[in-house]
Amino acid sequence: MPHAQISDDVSLFYTEHGKGGPPILLVHGWACDSGDWMWQIPDLAERHKVYVVDLRGHGHSSVTKDCYRGTDYAQDLSRLIEVLGCGPAIVIGHSLGGYIGVHLAVEHPEHVLALICVDPAYAPSMAAPDPSELISALRSESCHDLMEQLFTSFADASTPAFLTTWHLRRLLTVPRHVISESIAGMTTNNVVNVDQAMLRLRSCPTLTFFRSADDSAWEDAAAGTGPGMTMTWDGAGHWLHQERPIEFNAIVTKWIDEIC
Repeated sequence: MPHAQISDDVSLFYTEHGKGGPPILLVHGWACDSGDWMWQIPDLAERHKVYVVDLRGHGHSSVTKDCYRGTDYAQDLSRLIEVLGCGPAIVIGHSLGGYIGVHLAVEHPEHVLALICVDPAYAPSMAAPDPSELISALRSESCHDLMEQLFTSFADASTPAFLTTWHLRRLLTVPRHVISESIAGMTTNNVVNVDQAMLRLRSCPTLTFFRSADDSAWEDAAAGTGPGMTMTWDGAGHWLHQERPIEFNAIVTKWIDEIC
């Protein structure tokens, strides 16, 4: 099983696919794992070397007691890119992975050629009214019951039932503290800490998919110094890249060809 030792206590599970370039790094979301990208790997690997990673605390990677902030996850990926010698890379992140991608692009810009975020977790429409209340609930024994409610709400009427079932079963394998501390690590003073000011610090080309037009407008108002593009997909659930993979893959590969 391929692992990269990126620090004394963290080993990240990853797989490599395809050949060519520029390289692509796929980053999954909260309480998920690298299997989320099975719909994208074959298409992207036709023309790129694709690296697919399990974040710390998820999948087959190391589970640590703490260090689940966006900057911690981004540091992990920065070290992974250095260890594998695969940078700068096009980083594609879903949900929490998009949030981490912004941290990586801002804090380690030398490793990010371009950034694609898929319904990122910093979107205003996904913000909890009171993050501290959510974090407290996730730290309790009812954590996985609450997660089941949240993940069910992420589906749309068009979301296939088998996808929702898969997502719900898998989240039961994620340790409770990884779930809660990943959300706690996203907030500062009870506010999600990827805001418009941070988005403006991005210098690489960006493409962001949202389910809400309001989220797209919010991000458009926070354009970084690199070229940016947002897309709104109505009628799709949170895992839109799994629900409409043919369309998603075509848009992503076309955009990569244009900016690289």
